[in-house]
Amino acid sequence: MVVIDSCGSDSILVPDYITVSCTTSIGNLLIPDQFQVYPNPTSNYIYIAAENIENEEYIFSLRDIVGQELTSEKVDVKDNILLKRLDVAQLTSGIYMLSIESNLSKWRIKIYKL
Repeated sequence: MVVIDSCGSDSILVPDYITVSCTTSIGNLLIPDQFQVYPNPTSNYIYIAAENIENEEYIFSLRDIVGQELTSEKVDVKDNILLKRLDVAQLTSGIYMLSIESNLSKWRIKIYKL
């Protein structure tokens, strides 16, 4: 098998087999120790607290189990501290995915609504 690289060179020879790994689930992309998301499970509110985090813009998005975005909010962190409350009282019972994004990273955690 001959592979052509991004520069157009075809001098790379690889074996006649290729191993492909596929991710079929995102699960939790580990949220760093600085972040706390509680209570989980919850009935009314989710609190997101963090200390010693970068002073930058964070985006909090909540999606349902099929991936539809229910809410999204940007928060500018100052003084390396964050305390955010998300109201989930109007949501039906089920599993939701909370995404936390910064300029450099993206994390996800399952939220269980009672």
